[in-house]
Amino acid sequence: MAEEDIKLKGYEKPSVYRGQRINDDYLKNTLNMTKDDLNKLAREQGLGSFGKDKETTKMLNKLLVDAGKEPYSVVKPIQRKLEIQLFGNEPKKTKMDRMVLSVRMEKISNAVQSMTSPVEDKVKYIKNTLQSMYPGISKSSLKESVKLFGTAALGLSAKAIAPFLSVAFSPSVEAAELPQESIKDQVMKNMNFSGPSANAQLLEQMSQDATMIKKAGGGIMNINDIIKPVGV
Repeated sequence: MAEEDIKLKGYEKPSVYRGQRINDDYLKNTLNMTKDDLNKLAREQGLGSFGKDKETTKMLNKLLVDAGKEPYSVVKPIQRKLEIQLFGNEPKKTKMDRMVLSVRMEKISNAVQSMTSPVEDKVKYIKNTLQSMYPGISKSSLKESVKLFGTAALGLSAKAIAPFLSVAFSPSVEAAELPQESIKDQVMKNMNFSGPSANAQLLEQMSQDATMIKKAGGGIMNINDIIKPVGV
């Protein structure tokens, strides 16, 4: 197994959606340095400024991990394309929608990691859940988005998941699938109260996070805001 595969994780929520901003206040509180100090340290090691050089981000993350903090992560290109397809290209106006999407994806990833099902079933679960939450998602965006879970969540690297995507999105498989229920109805219908299940855990985890996300302009989101399909 390649070294990069060993380090891969399940869906990773971008730092911007968990309040981790690399500015002077954050760096002073965590590493006792400013952003200028960080860039100076990078230059001393022959690296570029933070935000322009991936190696500087790696250097920062080593410092953060050594300090017992979460590493910094950017919004991956696949997710950025999905956000634009679903919500348009106006980041300020769609911040809440993008945050909710990230919460949903993180919880789907956690639910999938709890499954003992074959990879094919996990891919189908991710596909159907995202499709239920976002009925307007295009097939190409949906197929690309599944790759964001293709690490620890599926036990595969993004490259190794390709054959399973081909099967899950084949015309014969899609034709055989029944019309999708809403994710709320689907979760409640399949919930097994005799023991933990991926759907039950997903709903519970979403319920916990729903109270933690503030709507733009004030107010607290509830579980219905998190699980309802976009546009409803």
